[in-house]
Amino acid sequence: MKKLLVRLVACLLLFSSCTNSRREKGGQTQPVVDTVQVQADTLPVPPPAPQAYVPPLRQWLSVRASGRMEIPGAGGLELNLFAVVAKDSAVYLHVSKFGIELGRALCRPEKVVVLVHPESGYWEGSYALLRKKTGLPVDFEMVQDLLLLTPHNAQVDIDSSGYLRKAQWASLNGGGAVAAKYSDYGNIGGEGVKVMYPKTISVSLPSLGSARLTVKSAKPDVPGPASLKIPEKYKPLQW
Repeated sequence: MKKLLVRLVACLLLFSSCTNSRREKGGQTQPVVDTVQVQADTLPVPPPAPQAYVPPLRQWLSVRASGRMEIPGAGGLELNLFAVVAKDSAVYLHVSKFGIELGRALCRPEKVVVLVHPESGYWEGSYALLRKKTGLPVDFEMVQDLLLLTPHNAQVDIDSSGYLRKAQWASLNGGGAVAAKYSDYGNIGGEGVKVMYPKTISVSLPSLGSARLTVKSAKPDVPGPASLKIPEKYKPLQW
């Protein structure tokens, strides 16, 4: 049971998706780009370092994705993810396999609640406890940043078009760094909605596993679930 709980918590934290980030200017969203200054009778000077990563403000974001998670000692696991962010308030995660719901999680700034359906139980705890159990720099801001692609306390790689390619959060007490890589940006907002989004996302949580996602859709500024009710029959799980 403990292994299942750890596995599900890892799934819910790993299966996070991210949006493209572009700088807003004059009411329109434009990509951040490197520039080259050229002066007469001189050689071109090197382009400046990438500007600060400033994504468009999103009060809500929902993402649907499928993917495969590799768990040390347990092999691969095919899963589907539905994630909703209510900015600075809640991150809602729903994990299923073959149409069968495995669990849900609600991350709020002060705590995390996870429903584990195969166990008819739930786990509730603080981020301090999560950091102690995993050794990873997990907190609400990190989970939200993974989904909104707004890494505040991470090392980032941004290409010349302003797309975030990699974010890495420093290790905690030797637990290893959390890293996310993004590729295959394209418009997947759906009919009439333009959302430049990474179609392929790879996330790594040392000691817990890694995941590779294929993003199916991303809907900005559309409200979704932001609460979680614990069924009366569910029992608290120890971790």
